[in-house]
Amino acid sequence: IPTYNQETIVNFAKVFTGWSYCNQACGFSQPGLVNFRDPMIVNPALHDTTSKNLLRYPGAHPTLPAGLPPEADLDAALDNIFYHPNTAPFISKHLIQQLVTSNPTPAYVGRVSAKFRDNGYSVRGDLKAVVRAILLDPEARGSIKTDPNYGHLREPVIYLTQLLRPFNPMANSNITVPPSCNGLSDGVLNFITQPLDQDVWNPPTVFNYYPMDYIIPNTPLAGPEFQIFSTGTALKRPNAVNTFFPPNTTANGGILAAGGAASNTPCGTRVDISRYTSLAAADTTGGSLIDTVNREFLNGSMSTPVRNEISTAVQAVASSNPLKRARTAIYVAVTSPQYQVQR
Repeated sequence: IPTYNQETIVNFAKVFTGWSYCNQACGFSQPGLVNFRDPMIVNPALHDTTSKNLLRYPGAHPTLPAGLPPEADLDAALDNIFYHPNTAPFISKHLIQQLVTSNPTPAYVGRVSAKFRDNGYSVRGDLKAVVRAILLDPEARGSIKTDPNYGHLREPVIYLTQLLRPFNPMANSNITVPPSCNGLSDGVLNFITQPLDQDVWNPPTVFNYYPMDYIIPNTPLAGPEFQIFSTGTALKRPNAVNTFFPPNTTANGGILAAGGAASNTPCGTRVDISRYTSLAAADTTGGSLIDTVNREFLNGSMSTPVRNEISTAVQAVASSNPLKRARTAIYVAVTSPQYQVQR
């Protein structure tokens, strides 16, 4: 049911007139660059001071009188959105879809929305309480996770960052990056996610990388992240994983060698899989290695078919090459559908 029209959009646009980036005399201002890091500033002379008609709903104050200063207009407009009855279920459902499952029941959304409206202490919009309610809800835990329609596809950035966590990722040389990197070490990760249709900090539209109401073709199911999951990006995901764990080198890391060796991506992130290599060396059956991969990547839920595939792949590598065995086990596990769909 539409809650606003083009006239509403025009009136909200008037609220934001006069606000712009602080491109001079702010902490992160640099000549010739847009300053996205400091708070925006307002030029009152450029602010529309006419009256503005915003969202109408019971209890709202939809009309902002003429002559208000820009800060007052802005505060009132944000309150007008914040207290709209659609805001709680809208934000709650989107957070559930991002954190737990793409297809929450109306009851699940309702329980979380109630916590958004009141955290138990008469506070509205307490996101800490909202996230707690999402993650501790009965629909986020227990046997419901075995439903084949449950969960959500990990979007590229989440897929890769979740993958990196067990490997002590760090900037090259362990301490710092070359001066040319300007203190940043995430450049290579950005280049890895771009082919997966998720260019970090640069979504293609104001609606982000994919619509949250995207329906998977030939199904009744919502699957927002599947909008950027195609035959092309499906093949590029394993290639991205292979970037971190190249199979035919002696380095114990991924983007950079364990000792911080030279690389064609000097601002990149380095990973260390020596712990998994030690497990592969200590148990030539591969069992200890696979058990650890199961626990740390799949939370102990690895299916028998996936375990059998990993075991077969590991056993195909000579036991005298524990590094390649470790890489193989990790690669097969994290490229499996069971890992890519978070439950």
